Amino acid sequence: MKPVEPFIAPQSVRIIAGTLLPGLAALGPYFALAYSRFSWLGALAKSYPWAIVASILTISYLGGLLLSSLSCQIEEWIVKAAFKDEKEKEELKRAWHNYLASNPTEHGVLHKYVGQLVTWLKFYTSMIPAAFAFIFGLHIHNFFFGQSSVW
Repeated sequence: MKPVEPFIAPQSVRIIAGTLLPGLAALGPYFALAYSRFSWLGALAKSYPWAIVASILTISYLGGLLLSSLSCQIEEWIVKAAFKDEKEKEELKRAWHNYLASNPTEHGVLHKYVGQLVTWLKFYTSMIPAAFAFIFGLHIHNFFFGQSSVW
C-alpha cells in the first residue's frame, strides 16, 4: 500500500471535500476582502502562488472543521426537535451505538450506505452556517468596496 492511497480512496475524498467545500464557501468573501485590502497579498500571490493556494486550502479546511462541529450542534437540535419522547431518543441512541459498534462486513452494503448518508448529512448541515457566513462576508466586502469588485 502506498502512503497516499488512504487519502485518494473515494470515501476519503468525499470526507475531505465535504469539509473543504463548506470552508471555502464560508471564507471565500473574506479571502477576496483580504486580497483587495492588502496589496502585499497580491505580490505574495505572484511570487509564491502555491503557498497562497496551500494557505487558502488549509484555512478553508480548518474553517470547514469548525463548521462541521457547528453542524453537529444543528443535528443535535434537529434530533431533539424530532424526538421529544425520551423513550424514542433512547431507542435511537441505542440503535446508533449498535450500528457504530458493528463490524462493517456484518451489514455490507447497508453499512456503506448509512456511512454515505451520514457524510452527506454533515455536508448539508455544514453548508447552512457556511451560507450565512458567505452572505455576511459578501455584505462586508460590498460595504468596503461598493459593488463586488472581485467577483
